Amino acid sequence: RLTPLTARLLLRLVAADGEAVTARRLYLDVWQPTVELPHQDLRNRNEVQKRILELRRAFDRAGSGHGARILRTGRLPTARGAESTYRLDLSDDELDSAVFTRLVGDALRAAPASAVRLLTDALRLWRGRPLTEVRDEEFARAPVRRLTQLRETALRELIAGHTALGRYDLALPVAEQTARERPDDPEAAAALARLNARLRERHGDELLRHTLRGLR
Repeated sequence: RLTPLTARLLLRLVAADGEAVTARRLYLDVWQPTVELPHQDLRNRNEVQKRILELRRAFDRAGSGHGARILRTGRLPTARGAESTYRLDLSDDELDSAVFTRLVGDALRAAPASAVRLLTDALRLWRGRPLTEVRDEEFARAPVRRLTQLRETALRELIAGHTALGRYDLALPVAEQTARERPDDPEAAAALARLNARLRERHGDELLRHTLRGLR
């Protein structure tokens, strides 16, 4: 379990998408001081370093040395002198948003049956809004927007994949979900209407009966 400031620091590094971030930038974005006091830089750097150490200890619980491997320290020459930088060095399978992005990208190049499988796996990773604790922060807006748009693409392509395979009944709940989430989107409403029409054509003459057991 991370303290709130350390969790925000981790999310700031996730939002950087592998890029190095200076300690000064981390302090400004995570602590959000309302006023900058003179001669405060050293104390601010110490605050950042304490949280970095906490993160490394948390990563080390997965195995000795993980903290130093995952959370890298660097130096960046600036007009103010050399500044410490920090970045997350993660493989593609160590960050769920990276796995999600890769699966959706692979699906866009795949045949319908493979695309449906990849998109289904990708959407299983979705747990509500990305970076939810910091989604309104300036540094999080770009990655949140990218992931949200990618999810909309995944839902749209999943509907198209099921439809191409003639699985209208499997496409229907995805289309209903999309229409609920985007009530003002005419494309989502049209896709749902097309699926309902195709299902009526296929099952219009059938009487469907389902027994609900255990009811009084």
